[in-house]
Amino acid sequence: MKEGSNKFNELAARFFLSSRFDTLLLLVVITLAIGTVFYNTVEGWGFLDSLYFSVITLTTVGYGDLAPVTSIGRLFTIFYVMIGIGILLGFINFITDQALKYKIREKSEEDIKRKAVKVIKERKIAKRKAVRKKNKK
Repeated sequence: MKEGSNKFNELAARFFLSSRFDTLLLLVVITLAIGTVFYNTVEGWGFLDSLYFSVITLTTVGYGDLAPVTSIGRLFTIFYVMIGIGILLGFINFITDQALKYKIREKSEEDIKRKAVKVIKERKIAKRKAVRKKNKK
């Protein structure tokens, strides 16, 4: 359990130490905040409904339980979706890319360790054989 926890902590640290992660996260938060404030103000929805609609719209879930009824709300939603989905996909792409790089690096480290152990074993065997030959003489 501790091994998995350490791996997760290392991966999380890689995300949070990256300025690109910070920028993308900030863009996602700002995008959701803009949508929430807009729908709260223009459509007259409560804060939670506005945030909920912003999230389900940008994640393309779209349950259909809420929909803008004003013309400006519908027009805003058109541009909000085009811009917001791009930002959200950029954020998700970054997380996926970092996770894959971490996994590949981890796999490479395991291969290197395996090869090192093999070389050490082969050297020990060769050394033993050399000692046996020397002792036979």
